[in-house]
Amino acid sequence: MSKDLKGIKAVIFDMQETLYTNSRLYPDTEQFLEYLMKKGIALAVLSNAEKTVVENILAEFKLTKFFDSIICAPEYGTSKPDPMLVGITLAVLGDAVGTKIKKSQTLFIGDKPSKDIRCAKQGGIKAMRVLRGLYTTEIPEDKYETADFEVKDFKEAKKLFA
Repeated sequence: MSKDLKGIKAVIFDMQETLYTNSRLYPDTEQFLEYLMKKGIALAVLSNAEKTVVENILAEFKLTKFFDSIICAPEYGTSKPDPMLVGITLAVLGDAVGTKIKKSQTLFIGDKPSKDIRCAKQGGIKAMRVLRGLYTTEIPEDKYETADFEVKDFKEAKKLFA
């Protein structure tokens, strides 16, 4: 496994406890999204929430402009950690940006090992766990819940893309 993320072309984000907590945006979220966007990295949201909820939250925080696609698991009759969602997200994101996105060039960033990290790992993509929010102390149960990268915040994550 590489020690950095230079080859990443797409990032899939969880939302709650990853981008924001308690109706408050984490202070480093917008700057990190802007950084990734300027690097030409395609960005998607993958959520277990209903699409209207996700769209309202992104609009409230003025984050909609950063994301090329929004995938909401209920629209597909499933939820994270279903690894099928990785394939769906890559297909929808690829269509949105006009290029095929390879699993080897994709990273999922989330906070919950049993949902976000498991979804990514079983779906065949790299996973980064942000150690903040409600699930900071959750212990991974197996290799599918163990992230490739762990960071305390997006400032630390940004260094891995440099």
